[in-house]
Amino acid sequence: LRCAVWDEHQQAATARYLRHALAAAPSSATVATEDRPLVDERVLAAVCGHAAPASPLPTPDARPRPQTLQSMVRNPPSLLRPEVWRHSLQAKVTTQPVCDAQHVFIATHTGAVDAFDLTDGAAAWPQPAQLGAAPGDGMTLAGDLLWVPAHDGVLYALRAASGMIVQRVAIGGRLSSAPLAVGDRLYVSVDISRERPDDKAAGQIVAIHAQSGHTLGAWRVSSHGLRGQPVAHQGLLYVGDRQGAFFHLDVARNRVEPLAQARIGRILGAAAVDARRGQVIVGGTFGVTAVDFTGRVRWTARPGGSVGGVVAQPLVCDDTVFVGAADGQVHMLRAGDGQPAHPPFATGGPIATAPVAVRHLVVAGSNDGSLYALEAETGKQFWSYRSGAAVVATPTVAP
Repeated sequence: LRCAVWDEHQQAATARYLRHALAAAPSSATVATEDRPLVDERVLAAVCGHAAPASPLPTPDARPRPQTLQSMVRNPPSLLRPEVWRHSLQAKVTTQPVCDAQHVFIATHTGAVDAFDLTDGAAAWPQPAQLGAAPGDGMTLAGDLLWVPAHDGVLYALRAASGMIVQRVAIGGRLSSAPLAVGDRLYVSVDISRERPDDKAAGQIVAIHAQSGHTLGAWRVSSHGLRGQPVAHQGLLYVGDRQGAFFHLDVARNRVEPLAQARIGRILGAAAVDARRGQVIVGGTFGVTAVDFTGRVRWTARPGGSVGGVVAQPLVCDDTVFVGAADGQVHMLRAGDGQPAHPPFATGGPIATAPVAVRHLVVAGSNDGSLYALEAETGKQFWSYRSGAAVVATPTVAP
């Protein structure tokens, strides 16, 4: 687990460092990084993102040449590094972390769930909770409870303050995605269990009370498994199945209706609601498509061609849809028609995680072991962070 924080204090430290460097440089020097001025915002962010050996600050009586100054920008003092703390979990993390105001909650693929202080990484629980089964790819906080889905078909409730398991809700099938919290309810997608392929719970959406754990309802959506989390909009739930069919569930009317056969392969991740344009955007193993609320397919794109499958949730950011694809690129599409909005950004490995928005940035993790921050407006790289291992869990932005 690595926690990277870029806050106002680091920005101020960066600005002081660069002002000092500029004051020490010859007045006639022209210093640029990637053909951009030294004071460009992109360079400031790159300084925060680098983790190279520290370089000494220049002194007024020892003015460096432009090449030296450029090297110092690329190798800033260690206090500017974004990595605040690091904690070894001794196991792979494939589940998206979740955060409250003080803590980050982590689950490993072995079924261990733990909590750490956001500030310094100190353990927040006496010991990790052991589920006894591998968790799904996300967790949900509801009040003082942390709800963790597991591949054994059980939804576990843990006290967020202590890590004590207080409830085990047996749902069946395989729980592959995080519950969706809507008011006092949790909606859980049920996937096909590899160990119990005939389990009748597969293909259902189950409603659970977020505090008592009582089952409030169950709806048969598909005869195939539901791998992705449902998403909600105006009282309806939207979800796709492993055969590429897309559905909406009207909970109030107790009705399930197919919206579209998306023709984008298996749908393994959650959809993204684009309320501004009245559509839902969903990725599949063969591409990504936009479906309006009546079920009409508005556009379909196949970023990356035959090797560009999208297995995680797209991100709608203003007029652009960001998707990470199996071809190792972050594709940026126009939300209105699915055409490229910017050239794709190439990483060094497949992308199986969802991009997330952070202020004016879009952050995506790659199997090449790096986390990339792109400008939402231009799609250009703002900074990158080398984690040291494949990023296979979607990053989370702390509140």
